[in-house]
Amino acid sequence: MKNVEIITIGTEVLIGQVIDTNSAWLGEKLQIAGLNINRKTSIVDTPELIISTLQKAFEENDIIITTGGLGLTKDDITKNSIAKWLNKNLVYHEPSVEHLHSFYKKRNREVNELVLKMALIVEGSEGFVNPVGASPGMMIPLPNNKYLFCFPGVPNEMKALFETYVFDKLKKLSERHTEHFHLYLTGITESQATALLSDFENSLPDYISIAYLPSYKLLRMRLDLNVNNENQEAIQFFKTKCQEMADLLKDYIISYDQETLEQVVSRLLKEKNKTLAIAESCTGGNLVGSLVKISGISQVLKGGIVAYSNQIKTQLLKVSEKILSNHGAVSEPCALEMAKEIRKLFQSDIAISTTGIAGPDGGSEQKPVGTVCIALVTQNFEFVKTYQLGNNPREIFIDRVIAIALENLRRLLLGIQLQKN
Repeated sequence: MKNVEIITIGTEVLIGQVIDTNSAWLGEKLQIAGLNINRKTSIVDTPELIISTLQKAFEENDIIITTGGLGLTKDDITKNSIAKWLNKNLVYHEPSVEHLHSFYKKRNREVNELVLKMALIVEGSEGFVNPVGASPGMMIPLPNNKYLFCFPGVPNEMKALFETYVFDKLKKLSERHTEHFHLYLTGITESQATALLSDFENSLPDYISIAYLPSYKLLRMRLDLNVNNENQEAIQFFKTKCQEMADLLKDYIISYDQETLEQVVSRLLKEKNKTLAIAESCTGGNLVGSLVKISGISQVLKGGIVAYSNQIKTQLLKVSEKILSNHGAVSEPCALEMAKEIRKLFQSDIAISTTGIAGPDGGSEQKPVGTVCIALVTQNFEFVKTYQLGNNPREIFIDRVIAIALENLRRLLLGIQLQKN
């Protein structure tokens, strides 16, 4: 298997001004292409360090990928350093020159000599016109059938260049057959899934690997195949194991691709021809916000109310003073009344409410930080449940509440038991 090193160039990455998301994204794509990521390196913008890092990477790897330093500012020195390392000149990539003129004209900006420098590429390289930005990418052949790929550091530009020009080239270079089977799960933790799949994992040969990728909203799992191109027996066996894993986890699967929980419930609401309204307290509008990111959600989402204070709960959502005094705002009776009233007010088929203690203050012995009550109601159905999510940062608490609320909505739409814990 061919080895790859990713080199992130930019002082801003090392001092924490910019988070290096490029390497993580590239790592996944390279693995899919059948390549082995040998090392990821981050360095500052100095010619000497760029050259020495490239030389070491060349000695130890088959493919080098750099991100950053292809722009027009003084610290964008990657191309010059590469040219010096290879004893090459920089030449204009004419398709990128034309692209720059068009790109800047659309933005009512002028192309000057400084801007045109972005269209320079290393002599002997293959240039790639940037589909979403200005600076081109490059593929530079190196001695011993090795290659250097260079991308801008801006993540959306790097991704567009990689997917448009490079991914297929790398798959051909890898000479490996790779397949990847994805499952997106809710209602099961990583440890629970591990226990459920213990015998299954022990049955996997070396060329099939399993990955657990948990988040606060769901558990993503991936089964990977990596074999020689001609190994048809292994390829067929992989398909068998994919089905076996899916059968073992069938009660928790929400999707087999990159469909999010929000996309799943949006699709189901449309399929079932149901509308939704949401009353939020502890999630502060983030539950509605997570749904409105989905295109076409206006077909099914009526709207929501953020009833953060007790005053709004009583005035707009008709939660009685008796419920608040006897049970408190974070209680199942309060959550249930919030959901029932928002459904009535917005004339929706389904309503959800959330009320809880995000922390770090506000908890008590009876209702510790992390307590949340979630209700779902329809014309003929009422569900309300208290969940204990523990003392987490507020943003994590909110994400977990959203996940539980949407998972219960998914289950309701599918007619299966709602999440009890």
